[in-house]
Amino acid sequence: MERAREHGRRVDALDGEVDPQDSARLVAAVRAIGDALRGDEAGIERARTRLNALG
Repeated sequence: MERAREHGRRVDALDGEVDPQDSARLVAAVRAIGDALRGDEAGIERARTRLNALG
């Protein structure tokens, strides 16, 4: 969650001026975290993969 928050703060600091592909990855990562919280064990790995792609 902390990594997702950090990326969210970066987006806020840039007033949303980020690569659309990065935005899509961040949204997908947060959705995967939500999936993991609902019991999808693979969700956390999907979130890690997407967050790693953001750098």
